[in-house]
Amino acid sequence: MSVAAWMESWPRKRTTLNLGMRSELFQTIFDCAVSAGRRPYAAMVVRTDVGSHAGMLACVKRNLDAMLNHRLADRFVFVTPTEALRILTG
Repeated sequence: MSVAAWMESWPRKRTTLNLGMRSELFQTIFDCAVSAGRRPYAAMVVRTDVGSHAGMLACVKRNLDAMLNHRLADRFVFVTPTEALRILTG
């Protein structure tokens, strides 16, 4: 999917944020997710075999770096799924 195609469907579309996806697309979706709404959040996934694919691993590194350097990074909380449910429903 292209960034332009994804942006046309925002905010109606829910997208799985895979840390191994192309950085341009990941960073656009991530920024929209954490910048929108009253209680914005983004949930990411990463394949367990990402370390055996040099291209995917490079994307993971770029995407994590982008997240940690995002303009809203001081608001981010990295938690387990159980902790996320507690925060989101709490």
